[in-house]
Amino acid sequence: METLPGMYPRIKPQRRPKNPVEAQFFDFAESEGWIITKKGWPDYACFLPDGDFVVVEVKPLRSSRLKAWQWKVMQYLTAAGVDCYRWSPDTGFTKIILPTKHI
Repeated sequence: METLPGMYPRIKPQRRPKNPVEAQFFDFAESEGWIITKKGWPDYACFLPDGDFVVVEVKPLRSSRLKAWQWKVMQYLTAAGVDCYRWSPDTGFTKIILPTKHI
């Protein structure tokens, strides 16, 4: 599994799930050294009529920032070639772009 330097969030790891099957996967992933989370995924996966695929995080106002996990997940998705957007009613779509140091 390829990683990009410096892109792991510096945030507390997720707690072990209560669901026994999810907990079993969680234990396996941690034993492999993976950093895993269910947090931060975009609100919408959008399949466009032209065949494109994008993800969108919806925020109520332009000034509403992405949370840390949302930003990290969007960075990884962008690095993997997925077009990522933040949308708010007052500004519409804003494309998420990787910071220069990760390109």
